[in-house]
Amino acid sequence: MKKDIIICIGTVGSPTFDKCYSNIKRLQSIDSRIKKVCVIENVKPQYAWLNHMITESQSNTWCLQVDEDMYLNDKAISTLLKIAAKKESHGIGVGLAHGMLWDLFLDQPVGSLKLWRSKILRKFEFKDVLGSDRGVVEGIVKRGYKIASTSDILGEHDSAPTIEIAKKKYYEYIHKIRKFNGEEDAKKFISFLKRNNKDQSIISSAEQAMIESIVNKSKE
Repeated sequence: MKKDIIICIGTVGSPTFDKCYSNIKRLQSIDSRIKKVCVIENVKPQYAWLNHMITESQSNTWCLQVDEDMYLNDKAISTLLKIAAKKESHGIGVGLAHGMLWDLFLDQPVGSLKLWRSKILRKFEFKDVLGSDRGVVEGIVKRGYKIASTSDILGEHDSAPTIEIAKKKYYEYIHKIRKFNGEEDAKKFISFLKRNNKDQSIISSAEQAMIESIVNKSKE
């Protein structure tokens, strides 16, 4: 299995970018499998930068998607390649390998670090809809490729470096939970924020998103 990798970092100028970029450049200096680090700046919304990532990754076997609030540990890439290779050793094509990150604000594992197989990713396009990445993953599976996953923690996720960023992020997060997991899970997440004494303005932003999501659902 070829193991050459391009890492694409999407950034809109978050205060976390410098630390993220330094982390990735250090990994590149100690890992010869990383052939290129590409910074995709100020391409919004998210689906647009992800489509740019597809274009940038065409010359490499694997593409690691890194948001500017992610800090990878030294074993992250090796772990993802290992779980992909394990499936492929049984003759199964892998389109995506992913693992968890530890969120510094929530003090729990969240989201995922995604390693895409570039030639498969090129068959798709991210859309301007909530949860567009889920649609791409579903398309990969429908075409007969497998998803390799691990519950290992592969780094840190700094989702709330400032109050304003956290308010925006968790406003959007509630909408996503409400759409894909249902109202009860969204309510549980807001309760979690309250139990852990998270900033009141962040909680209020999440609650507002919940109200809007319910209202929008009633209009459908």
